[in-house]
Amino acid sequence: MDEAPFTKIEFPPSLGKLPPFPAVALQALKALSNDAATAPQIERLISTDAVFASSTLHCANSALFALPKRVLTLRHAIVVLGRDRLRCIVLTSALRSFASAPLASKQFKDWWRHSLATAVLSEALAKASRSNCSGAYIAGLLHDVGRLGLIVRLTREQWRSFVGMAEAPRRAGMSIVEMEQEIFGLDHCELGARMTAEWGLPEELTFAARYHHDPEAAASDEAALFAAASCEITSQLGFAALKYPRLRTIADLTALMPEPAAPLIESDPEKLRDALETKLQSLNGMGAA
Repeated sequence: MDEAPFTKIEFPPSLGKLPPFPAVALQALKALSNDAATAPQIERLISTDAVFASSTLHCANSALFALPKRVLTLRHAIVVLGRDRLRCIVLTSALRSFASAPLASKQFKDWWRHSLATAVLSEALAKASRSNCSGAYIAGLLHDVGRLGLIVRLTREQWRSFVGMAEAPRRAGMSIVEMEQEIFGLDHCELGARMTAEWGLPEELTFAARYHHDPEAAASDEAALFAAASCEITSQLGFAALKYPRLRTIADLTALMPEPAAPLIESDPEKLRDALETKLQSLNGMGAA
């Protein structure tokens, strides 16, 4: 069957319609990065938004983070978890807030599922590598935020048109970045870098968002490399935000990883998929397909 005439989708240059990153989350992240900020100060800051505070505690107690005992209060979370872990939980809660209408579409749920799976696997790769990398989870969680930008800015009709064009036979062998550049004039990696910068997030997260489909370029930063590898692996395991032909093999990714991580990457795919699914489903079913 002949492909329908190609029509480029114009992507608006302004990001004005994108939902703002939760202000309390940004403030909490800054406080958690400030050694001078005390536990009571961080607790008061997060508590200014009751919904966000409740969501943060819910995330902390989900199977996603597998804590040895239940966290009952924010103060307890701050003291027991430590700042790096609480930073992961705050970001997870912040992104989860985007699940409210009108973003609760299948496209969003697929993106959220992919982002969570990538975060979990990215952190697991860092641990398997015996790395001191503390940012692997966060880099994995935010790596594909540019896809969220596309989901928010495109109408349903435009999204369907985009998927149809991306799946067209003549684009076989093209990377998703090349497809998006042709269809929109920009790709979700570039858009994600713009979004993280606009939200005021750390530069290393902008780097991970920009290079998550280029693991060779991402290799200069451990967190970005783990996120890039995890993005590809989780997609191949069935946690894809968007389905399209994959150009990299597991062997390609293994070659870029620290040697101790190879057994995890090359482990039984079904067991790895099930382990990820179990963690994802712990957040009120938001990890489900």
